[in-house]
Amino acid sequence: MTTRLTVATLNTRGLPLKGTRISERFAAIAAELNSSDVDVVCLQEVFDHYHLRLLRSRMPSFPHVAHRQSPAGPRDGLVTLSRQPFSDTAYTRLPQPSRHSNLPARACLNALHSGMLTVRLTDSCVSVLNVHPTANTDGDWSEHNRFRQLQSTQLAALADLVDADNSPSVVCGDFNVARISTLHQTLHQ
Repeated sequence: MTTRLTVATLNTRGLPLKGTRISERFAAIAAELNSSDVDVVCLQEVFDHYHLRLLRSRMPSFPHVAHRQSPAGPRDGLVTLSRQPFSDTAYTRLPQPSRHSNLPARACLNALHSGMLTVRLTDSCVSVLNVHPTANTDGDWSEHNRFRQLQSTQLAALADLVDADNSPSVVCGDFNVARISTLHQTLHQ
């Protein structure tokens, strides 16, 4: 028996953030997704309670919502909404830079907001992983860039989580890794 599952993923803030009308952006995203035929939506960078409430109120066809709570809003900005019920949810923090990394202080701070949110859909037993690793703000995708070790470690943690789960999995999110990067090979090993 083949089960069809349509999943959408979106970094809700994207670039540029400065000068955008973020509440209007969230309202437009919610309206578009609510009228779509998508089954599960994985969102990144939903950092506060206000925008989560806005999304939920404008997406009534997605009654099932998963996120981990933090004082400001969804932990690490990860939210998964579904038309199908969840039987389980889990949050996993991604590895952090070492104390001896040569990453910029801002990148180390941003790494604190790197994680994975996993939901298991009740009816199909499919796991949907919503991931948001640390961004390479240098834009250097060479083998020797200063973000490579951290991103490699974070993607390896994602691969380990998928390997440990015996159910079919859908992995999506904002990977923050360019298509040309060889880091994607980490996910195929």
